Amino acid sequence: MNKNVFLLACCQGLITTGNILLVTISALVGQRLSPSESFTTFPVAMQMFGLLLATIPASWIMARVGRKVGFSIGNSMGLCGTILGFYSLQIDEFWLFSASTWLIGIGIGFATLYRFAAIEASDNASTALSAVMVAVVSSLLSLDQTWRFGLIIIIRTLTTPMCLLP
Repeated sequence: MNKNVFLLACCQGLITTGNILLVTISALVGQRLSPSESFTTFPVAMQMFGLLLATIPASWIMARVGRKVGFSIGNSMGLCGTILGFYSLQIDEFWLFSASTWLIGIGIGFATLYRFAAIEASDNASTALSAVMVAVVSSLLSLDQTWRFGLIIIIRTLTTPMCLLP
């Protein structure tokens, strides 16, 4: 299997795990920090809104400037959101945390295209798609351990090396 297919499959698995962890954590943080009970799931909604807004423009950007630049933009947005989220939790700021989940959602919107990049990078599309599915399932199976050790920030930053693909 092509090295790039393997890397892209791993990134797809990691972003799937990070997305599930963020949905869970966002609701818990929202419950603790929100000014009202009605805003408890607002950070989750912001994440989904960011993902929704970014998916189609991400494909346009990647078609225009290439996948490497597109993934770099998306990972930069997600990494900025992660840093902002960490800071917002340090100062207990609900609205800032909601903004950070929106940025992370944008990063996830770009990252949903990893599977298509893996198919394009492979000589055999079915092998690439199988590798992506195995990576996603493996990541989800390891979710319990990931949750236990609190590696959500590391999951977000592990996808950053995608910028280094040739």
